[in-house]
Amino acid sequence: MRRWLILPAIVLSFLASSSSVSQTSRSYLDTTKIFITSSFDCPVYWGNRRITILRKGTTARLLTSTKEWILVRFWSNERYITGWIRR
Repeated sequence: MRRWLILPAIVLSFLASSSSVSQTSRSYLDTTKIFITSSFDCPVYWGNRRITILRKGTTARLLTSTKEWILVRFWSNERYITGWIRR
């Protein structure tokens, strides 16, 4: 008798938990809120020219990325610097 009461309770709990999560909306990453922190010094490029070095421990905002490069913006030497770093 107890087994017949537990089985419907388990089925109802699975149905209730899956219906409480929306399956129609897809989550996406807002790139204005993604930051990376450099774990080692890496050169920053703009075009073919190296403009500065992103120092170890510096936090940079991720603007966009490609397969091999990441466009970042960070604060250095009393100004914001925007440039590409290699992945």
